[in-house]
Amino acid sequence: MERIVVKDLWIKFNIRFYDREMTIRRYIAQHVREWTRHAGSASEFYALKGLDITLQDGDVLGILGRNGAGKTTLLMSMAGIYNPDRGLVTTHGMVGTLLSLGAGFDRELTGFENIRLYGTLMGWSPRKIEEKTESVIEFADLDEFINAPLRTYSNGMRARLGFSLAVQLEPDILLIDEVIEAGDAAFRKKSGNLIELYRDQGKTIVTATHNHNRIRQYCNRVLLLDHGRILAEGPPDEIIAQYLEQE
Repeated sequence: MERIVVKDLWIKFNIRFYDREMTIRRYIAQHVREWTRHAGSASEFYALKGLDITLQDGDVLGILGRNGAGKTTLLMSMAGIYNPDRGLVTTHGMVGTLLSLGAGFDRELTGFENIRLYGTLMGWSPRKIEEKTESVIEFADLDEFINAPLRTYSNGMRARLGFSLAVQLEPDILLIDEVIEAGDAAFRKKSGNLIELYRDQGKTIVTATHNHNRIRQYCNRVLLLDHGRILAEGPPDEIIAQYLEQE
């Protein structure tokens, strides 16, 4: 079954550039001019340019590319966070995401309270929230820190909590950005085991990472992005070799 279909996907951002040496006076004057003219000097930047991708049940797609190549933008588009400026992205089934550290969390709430908040937003019943809370705490392995405010968490702790919550959705599609690498070795092994389990269950997984070993171990396909375009697609070793030639 087709789980993700991307057709002629274009995503653009409007970026405003300013003079590096601009003084406060010149900064204010420029904004006044733009306001009076009702026009800015924003430049259109296309982060993704005409992408076509189809993923089936059981596909584990790795996305490679230099910083700024469009990896996270592509994942955000698949998650429905960014809407296409042209083309379309279609997903079939439940989508679980781990795209940025702390996304959707309240930094002033404890880890325990954030789990409850997440469950409520997902529409879980009080009984299901209770069951899932125990599973999240066990998988995240946060011990007594589960009752500490999220603002006191390290990047790795937030990654563990976010990943633990994402998998509780029991998704058909799992989207993972590079933030998973923020966890310690034990957590990376645990998350890797879960990715293997999901792959064996026929779920569709998309992961953006610079970790070549992770791609070789889990992915059956790899996409190489360059300035928002697909430069190459194929088996892991072939695409990794091509990526390394860019370095």
